[in-house]
Amino acid sequence: MATEEIVLDRADIAALSSDTRVAIVKALDARPMTVSELAGHLGLAKSTVHEHLSLLADRGMVTEDEDRKWRRYSLTERMRRLLRPGNSHRISILLGTSLVTLTLGAILLATYFRGYTVQGGSTLRDPLLLFAGEAFLFVTFALWYLVLRPLRKV
Repeated sequence: MATEEIVLDRADIAALSSDTRVAIVKALDARPMTVSELAGHLGLAKSTVHEHLSLLADRGMVTEDEDRKWRRYSLTERMRRLLRPGNSHRISILLGTSLVTLTLGAILLATYFRGYTVQGGSTLRDPLLLFAGEAFLFVTFALWYLVLRPLRKV
């Protein structure tokens, strides 16, 4: 995965030069919030928070979600990449690891179901192979959950 360079101009740096706006960005990094929630979280007046949000929105750092009863503000993808530049590597590592665990789980389950032929023609199955295969498949699904979890809406 190629990473795109994020360029900040003088106006972007000026927008982030306020401690209040940085606190707003950090709060919105956790989850989308309304002006009232941000004001309560930061201990500021709603008008002050609204003024700072307007400046951040003008710079393309936050967006306003109006499809609900309340207006919620959230970070733009550009701002998320600026705050967390290494997230794409995390997803690549999780997906790569999940492919390995999926393969191992499938091999172990196939070995269990194939069984071992012993002298006399009967087939024996080792329950440890079944348990290990299921465990690897469980780890695979857990890794997929970790990859897909950030894509869910709040």
